[in-house]
Amino acid sequence: MPTVYVLTGLMENGEHRPVAVVTDEHVADQWGNMTQENDWIPFELDDLSLTSLAADIKTTFRPQPAKPRDEQLRAKDEEIAALKKKVLKYEEDMQWALDLMKSRGKGKKRSNSLLDPKEQL
Repeated sequence: MPTVYVLTGLMENGEHRPVAVVTDEHVADQWGNMTQENDWIPFELDDLSLTSLAADIKTTFRPQPAKPRDEQLRAKDEEIAALKKKVLKYEEDMQWALDLMKSRGKGKKRSNSLLDPKEQL
């Protein structure tokens, strides 16, 4: 597993905080030797073995496996289909409302250009 090195620096409150992440141990050593306020911590990528060391954690962290890509795509396709159905329903409702407004406005001299784009005020 690849290793990354989290470079830390001493903050004003006396706490070491992460300031950068590098992949080269030589760079991390240079950072640590620059001043006594600098340090670095090595981490193996995707290694969760140390997650139970935190004070408030009673059990080890176990992430759920990711959904297969085709399942994710199927879920997105279903979501898109549902949204398209909603848009179609909104369009039908809008057309119904416009038709109703047009029918109520027949026989009147005033027109509304919003109802018929061909009409001008």
